[in-house]
Amino acid sequence: MGFALAVALVLGVYVQQSSAAAIYILHGSTSAACDRTGQSATADYQDGMFGSELHGFWDQEPITVSFSFPDGQIFSPDAAFLLDGVVNLPTNYITDYRADVAGDLYFEYPISNKWPYGCYQMTAYGNHSGQTAVGFFVVAARPQAQPGASPARLAVWRNGTFEASAEHDALVNIHGAGFYPNEQVGMWITQPDGSVIGYPTQIASDAGNIESTFQFTSAHQTGKYTFTAYGLTSGYQVFAPFQLSGRQSVPSGWATLRVAYPASASTSQNGADIAVSGTLYQPNEPVGIWITLPDGGVRGLPT
Repeated sequence: MGFALAVALVLGVYVQQSSAAAIYILHGSTSAACDRTGQSATADYQDGMFGSELHGFWDQEPITVSFSFPDGQIFSPDAAFLLDGVVNLPTNYITDYRADVAGDLYFEYPISNKWPYGCYQMTAYGNHSGQTAVGFFVVAARPQAQPGASPARLAVWRNGTFEASAEHDALVNIHGAGFYPNEQVGMWITQPDGSVIGYPTQIASDAGNIESTFQFTSAHQTGKYTFTAYGLTSGYQVFAPFQLSGRQSVPSGWATLRVAYPASASTSQNGADIAVSGTLYQPNEPVGIWITLPDGGVRGLPT
């Protein structure tokens, strides 16, 4: 009886210590300030890699890993491979890794240019032990020297005007000049949060010019965009800013709308259902519903 009690006490101490000892260590090439913690955290850049080092879990247990992005969205590592940088609504499949016999785990993960700048919370949950380990990681803006002087120029304006600003759903014109004749010109668009939208490579004309268009939609976040053009032969790199704003919705009539979870108009729980109810519309009329996100992007709900 005394021996059994001693064993139970030893096991009890071990489980308690294991629960407190699970840790998540991040590895990157630099460090930066994390606004979630108010402290410095490991950091790296888009198109780089980060390493995850976990200790204190049970022998060979499955560990579920998730990434909380700067805006609060949570993705599994499998889902984070599928981000498009605009809508970012892939199927969020659960991703499990398996600890080794010592309860440790190490894996590397690529940082795509679809990841915005900011501080991320990485979470690991032991499916058998119930332990949770959390680490913080920053995707920082890559330091870049100003491109050298060149004859190349780039301008972006709203179609039908020469204004470098527009509202959602605008078509914009892209005009570049001063590149080598017939050279390939790589292009990309940096969004306000630092994530990147890819754009087809352009072929300069005999005069070294490029002409193209880009269609903004209501799904795009609002703020300052930067269009970049890079001559693959000349090495000329130029930028053009563009400001995107959202359309304003003005209440009209006597209809009312209520959104709640389940009773208040706020929640800190991702993945929870919310209730949407409206009154004083016409009987049987179709009612369009959309959500404006904190970044200004719009997502439609079924009518």
